[in-house]
Amino acid sequence: SACEKGRAWAQALAVFQSMLEDGIVPDRIAYNAAISACSKGAQSAQAAELLAQMQAKATKPDATTYTAVINACGQGHHWRSALVLFGEMQRAGLAPTLVSTNAAISALRRSGRVDLAMDIFRSLEAQSLQPDAVTWTTMITVCALGQHWELALSMMAAMADDALRPDILAFNAFVGVCRDASQWQRALVSLGELPRHGLSPISATYKASIGAVAAAARWVEALHLLGEYSCAVHGASGAGPSAALLAWDAQAALLEDLTLQSGIVSRACHDGG
Repeated sequence: SACEKGRAWAQALAVFQSMLEDGIVPDRIAYNAAISACSKGAQSAQAAELLAQMQAKATKPDATTYTAVINACGQGHHWRSALVLFGEMQRAGLAPTLVSTNAAISALRRSGRVDLAMDIFRSLEAQSLQPDAVTWTTMITVCALGQHWELALSMMAAMADDALRPDILAFNAFVGVCRDASQWQRALVSLGELPRHGLSPISATYKASIGAVAAAARWVEALHLLGEYSCAVHGASGAGPSAALLAWDAQAALLEDLTLQSGIVSRACHDGG
């Protein structure tokens, strides 16, 4: 378990293998710990192999086992395998838990299959499960990355209705899809809503927001956000002698990244004059 917590999946597997070599028959707890370590290390093949070994030795997997393997598949971007396991778990007579359902939805983050994520999300009601903050945030991210900004917006509103708060990653994903959908006003509104949710923008938030307004040739807004980002970095870096240097370094990194993406910053500075 110590290896698992340190995400040292290779070490955890080595310990597990030594158990087998010493003639110790691993129980479900030992299997789950080894599979969980593989999950945290995004080692989907090893996690699946351990599950197969477990089943071959008539050690019955439980919901924790399947959830860990589903997580491993999701971390490895094998969303089809994750969904197969999610179905296999139910066919084995194990009712989905909220954690396993969240894992299945999370596996679909970069699949583009928002329809499948919605199907799993809707199945929660049939299982008498209530979505939690992780569920909502994951769904918002799936919708945003799948370029369904209107659905992502409705998910954020529904989450607020449940008195739950999206995290900064969900906001970043949403602002990013607003940029791609030319919805720069909506991106700015979302940025302004962060304090209400107890959140502060990070570098990725400013990057997506500046990209959204600059893509719409809103150079004044782009420069304003860049200045706001500068103030935020100054505040975070403290009052020491290196504070200004840290702020300039952070700004330069953001400028360079944006310039590499679309060359918009130099045009913004020229037009904003």
